[in-house]
Amino acid sequence: MNNMKPISNLGKMAQDLAEHLSDRPLMARLMAGHDAASLSDEVIGAITQMLNALDNSMSNPDIDDVMGRGDGPIRALSELVAQCYNVERAIITPHGSSLNNIVLALAIGTICGPDAHVLVDRGCHASVTGGLTLAHVRQVSYLNQPFDQDVQLRRPLSPEVLDAALTAAKTVQAVWITNPSYDGFMIGDIAALRRVCDDHGARLIVDAAWGALQGLLSDAGFPETMVTAAHAGVMSLHKSGIGLSGMSVALFNDEALAAEFMRFADIGLISTSPPFLLYCMVEQTVSRWLAPEGQSLAKQLQHEAQSFAEALDALPGVSLVRPEHLGPGIIVDPTHILIDVRGTGLLGYDILEAFAAHYGKDLEKATLSSLLFLFGSQHVEAWPEIVSDLGEIIERGGRIGQPVPKLCPPPEQIGTTVMPLHEAQLSRHRQALPDEAVGMIAAQPVSAYPPGSALLQPGEVIRQDVVDYLRAVQAAGSRLKGIAGNIDTVGLTVVDRNPTHNNSN
Repeated sequence: MNNMKPISNLGKMAQDLAEHLSDRPLMARLMAGHDAASLSDEVIGAITQMLNALDNSMSNPDIDDVMGRGDGPIRALSELVAQCYNVERAIITPHGSSLNNIVLALAIGTICGPDAHVLVDRGCHASVTGGLTLAHVRQVSYLNQPFDQDVQLRRPLSPEVLDAALTAAKTVQAVWITNPSYDGFMIGDIAALRRVCDDHGARLIVDAAWGALQGLLSDAGFPETMVTAAHAGVMSLHKSGIGLSGMSVALFNDEALAAEFMRFADIGLISTSPPFLLYCMVEQTVSRWLAPEGQSLAKQLQHEAQSFAEALDALPGVSLVRPEHLGPGIIVDPTHILIDVRGTGLLGYDILEAFAAHYGKDLEKATLSSLLFLFGSQHVEAWPEIVSDLGEIIERGGRIGQPVPKLCPPPEQIGTTVMPLHEAQLSRHRQALPDEAVGMIAAQPVSAYPPGSALLQPGEVIRQDVVDYLRAVQAAGSRLKGIAGNIDTVGLTVVDRNPTHNNSN
């Protein structure tokens, strides 16, 4: 049944919100580029009435089971999404892919049992290791992928590297990779990775959070989905504009995994009363992309993205990072455009700050050496202005030909895990200054760009060369993940083996 709320009160609240945007920094930020004054009483009232009319709960028998197990519209939508990504089952979820990763990790832990051994991409999202922690997976090992010094990136996982890792580990029951990477690069032959896993008796899980347009738009020239050949995977629909913020999907070619996923979801990890407007948006946008006009738009999007990339590549000191720079078998999502800016004499962070300060524009990501643009339909006509803005920044502050830091991270941690992941993350923690922390056990992930992947994972011994590198890369302007501030002031989070210390987390 509809949750009937006083329309007039909601309208007044929305009106007050619009009138006070300038006094609320977050709201003002969200409304940047929009005219708050255009939200007239009539518009606010109409929007409020629409939202109220769509505010249904699972008590409405016409809607369906939230995971599509009934015979209503949610099941029909789930089947459509599964068909788009060429998998056996799709479970649409009203939250980001982070919670899907956690629920999937719990499912893996149950299926593999108390001695589960999972091999994880070191560049994984924190929710993957977080989920494995909550699942109390006893053994978590990490894939150590080569770092390319020339382009300052980790190369996507190859079948050869995976086969060597599984041969060395022997007892791995599941492999969890990130594909595409946050830069949009991926191994083109995901089926080859699946064959390697099958040869070693391991399940393949793919965190394809950034790959929602793949598969959906493959007929329009986008890459095939990265989940079709896997046992399971997750995608963030909202990252590509397929759904509003928070919408994601779990995809399965393994019925046992799907059943365990739903079992954990049913104990309260997925809301039984989500805002169904989110599902309506997925239904609308998926249908729109699949329609002839949507496929035509996708082809235009790809064409304009390529033109944008070539225009950036022509700027002084800028070079486009292409798949072939990372070796054979690598492909890229055409909407991910990564440029190397070291030739400008500016750091990526310098350019990011200049964009924000002078042009009011956000970029997806900046590193010491690069900038990442996510190209969407809103950029089809606007991209020449972005190129012009970047050219002005380079002309105003660039130092063409001047050297910028080129940092090579230390060898990734191999054989230094001395405490199970879940014990390290769930134990008592404390902060230790860097020199004191050397030789201690890391209690949370720490990463930097470069390489983008975790230099420390919970349970690993903190090495001197890692500490030295974190200091150097932060001094050069990189932002560390897992350290809230200056490393020499905040220190590192370590396992506290001294009961006299208080838990700092």
